[in-house]
Amino acid sequence: MKSIYTVQHTQSEHHINGMVGSWTDWNLTDLGKQQADRIAEKLKQELDGKEIILYTSDLKRAKQTADSIASRFRIEPIVRKELRERNLGRCCGKSVQWLRENLECDEKTIDDPSFL
Repeated sequence: MKSIYTVQHTQSEHHINGMVGSWTDWNLTDLGKQQADRIAEKLKQELDGKEIILYTSDLKRAKQTADSIASRFRIEPIVRKELRERNLGRCCGKSVQWLRENLECDEKTIDDPSFL
């Protein structure tokens, strides 16, 4: 039986400087690197001896998180641009505050009853 694990990138610079993440390229913070290492160690304990295939977005923060995991398993992550998070268009490079002030419509999420 195959299992799929998803891991979101850990803390990156945009989390602490109030900027929108989206398709902007941010490095992990020191804390983010520590978090990635802890996740990698936990996955190594849980999945040791199993065949691992690791995919990652090409954005720095995702790649850096994946690299930490990949190093534990001595594998190379497969980098795919298609795995980037959503593109927030003109919000890229702007602050979260700017995003809040310039929303053009309410965001719908999968848990919103009106989504479907």
